[in-house]
Amino acid sequence: MHGIIHAELKKYIETRHGSNAWNRCLEAAKLGNKIYMPINTYPDEEAVAIVTAASQITHTPVDQILEDFGEFISPD
Repeated sequence: MHGIIHAELKKYIETRHGSNAWNRCLEAAKLGNKIYMPINTYPDEEAVAIVTAASQITHTPVDQILEDFGEFISPD
């Protein structure tokens, strides 16, 4: 998956759930303190793991997070 998606996902998670939420999601997804560069590509599984972690942490269904994320990035 293109790194721009990860960058936008980080912005979304921090905007919706606070500045510490991204690090909590990375930790829960077992990705440590990984930094995603918008110009690189990364395994799709990492984005799935982050969204799954966000779902568990926020008690929000994955499909609801994905829909809200899509609406969040639409203006950009």
